[in-house]
Amino acid sequence: YTLTYHQFMDYFKEEDNRRGFYICYRDSIAAAVMNAATDSGLKVPEQIEVLSLVGTKYAYIVRPRLTAMSINMQEVGKRSMYMLTDLLNDELVDKTARFEARLVLGDSTKHN
Repeated sequence: YTLTYHQFMDYFKEEDNRRGFYICYRDSIAAAVMNAATDSGLKVPEQIEVLSLVGTKYAYIVRPRLTAMSINMQEVGKRSMYMLTDLLNDELVDKTARFEARLVLGDSTKHN
């Protein structure tokens, strides 16, 4: 969080960077981007829109509420352990896994 926050505080100093849509790989990074934007005088979502690819409980406690993808992380962990066990036993056949994800709309994007 801290490193991303400071990087975006510097990034938002440039006039060309004061608008945009940011896709973050997790909620804490999205929160850092939104806080840096707000602390730089920018409005979320009017000027800066933010989406998290892995929504957790933090998507509900940051303000504005974060738009995020919801993935069943228990299922991800379970499948990962099965794959690791297969790999260790030299039985790994399927090297990919698909997980259902759904978009949970928050207030950090315009929704259009």
